[in-house]
Amino acid sequence: MTLDELEKKCVFRYRTMNKNTMNEVLNEEIWHSTIDGLNDPFEFPITLDWSNLKDCDKGVLVKYALHFKILPTNEMAAYFLNGMSDKVREIVVLNLDKLKSSLPEYYGGLFVACFSKNMRSPLMWSHYSDGMKGLCIAYDRSRLEESEQYELHPVQYNETPLKLDYTHLHMVDAVDEFKYFDFVNNEQSVAKGFLVRLLSYDYLYQKHKRWSYEYELRNIIDPNNSRSNPKFGHAISGPKGAISAIIIGSKMKKIHINMVNKYCDFHDIPIYVASPKFDDYSVKIKPYNKSIHGTSPFRGAAYD
Repeated sequence: MTLDELEKKCVFRYRTMNKNTMNEVLNEEIWHSTIDGLNDPFEFPITLDWSNLKDCDKGVLVKYALHFKILPTNEMAAYFLNGMSDKVREIVVLNLDKLKSSLPEYYGGLFVACFSKNMRSPLMWSHYSDGMKGLCIAYDRSRLEESEQYELHPVQYNETPLKLDYTHLHMVDAVDEFKYFDFVNNEQSVAKGFLVRLLSYDYLYQKHKRWSYEYELRNIIDPNNSRSNPKFGHAISGPKGAISAIIIGSKMKKIHINMVNKYCDFHDIPIYVASPKFDDYSVKIKPYNKSIHGTSPFRGAAYD
């Protein structure tokens, strides 16, 4: 595949050269990290604010109560008929705060894999490929998305995060039930528990514009829909043959070059080399000359 074809058809994974990277290549798996494994401390900037309920009318309270399945209609009507609107508000806000506390635990356990649309970013080569000692894996996007587990979405870069309101959330059944006091029938009762979830992942595909140089796309997987739920992430299998090329950094160690070379020879995958272009601080990428691959990687003829 030519460089022009790579840029048009592929997405790119910048990686340091280590055991995990080689396993990712050899096993055709892509590591998906939890939010704790991502380097931006502002990931998933989701905030929920119920302060507008303090002075809201009955209609708004009813909307919240029904949407989040907090109170049945007949119980709310009994409260209102008895002049107990404040009690309804208290119950709604208390339950919303409980629901809100479950949301970070949920999205904090999602698995995220990050890609880039740019294979020539000097900052990406510096930050994510160990100053060109690592590599960049070019994945054919259409082949990758043939798998049901891959659906790449571009990150939106903004000054302030998208704002949520209650319509952007929905409820799912929880395993456990909980006890509550039924004021209508004046007795203890048991209700089914619910957990709040995002209606859309749109709020997870956003970052501050300072990160816009990454041209990021990401794949998000809910481990609750998978067989396993490891704490820090999971290697997700991709379709066979999704790797279109491997771009090695010009400072890669010879032992690592040989490892990549053997793998690519066996699978008939082209190798390219990224090196710094000193006259304008850009990154140049050229085909790797295998016939003289023993040449010094930084200044050698194999890369010039």
